[in-house]
Amino acid sequence: MRSYEIAARWIVRKLGHVGLQALTPLQVEGFYADLARPDNAGRALAPKSIRNIHIVLRKALADAERLGQVSRNAAAIAKAPAPRRHEYSTWSSEDVQDFFSAASDHRLLAAFVLLATTGMRSSACDGRTSIWTAASWRWSRRLPPSATTSL
Repeated sequence: MRSYEIAARWIVRKLGHVGLQALTPLQVEGFYADLARPDNAGRALAPKSIRNIHIVLRKALADAERLGQVSRNAAAIAKAPAPRRHEYSTWSSEDVQDFFSAASDHRLLAAFVLLATTGMRSSACDGRTSIWTAASWRWSRRLPPSATTSL
């Protein structure tokens, strides 16, 4: 809900002066370009944020079109900004073997093996997410009451 409110504020601030029927795809694309341009402090919105704003604007105009308030959805016609694609590098099997050899005496070796061999995220492995709570709750439902105190 918070991201919707933020998007709505940007839309009203930058496009609020334009009437619904008068809004063109060119104005919408200019709006996106303006959001991507750094301000006086050197900050610009991230492509993902602009994409979220596009989604809110497109949906609002789709509702207005459905209700007969506009004859066309300018945001649906406008080209939305493309999200950034991230490049990820992975270790080769030789790199993993070298790492395991170097970490053979490390106290977290079991966690390293778990992360490297299952694809599990590090936050799940170190308990920063609720995966362990959910797993222990599920298992505690299957165990006799006397066994749940050790979980």
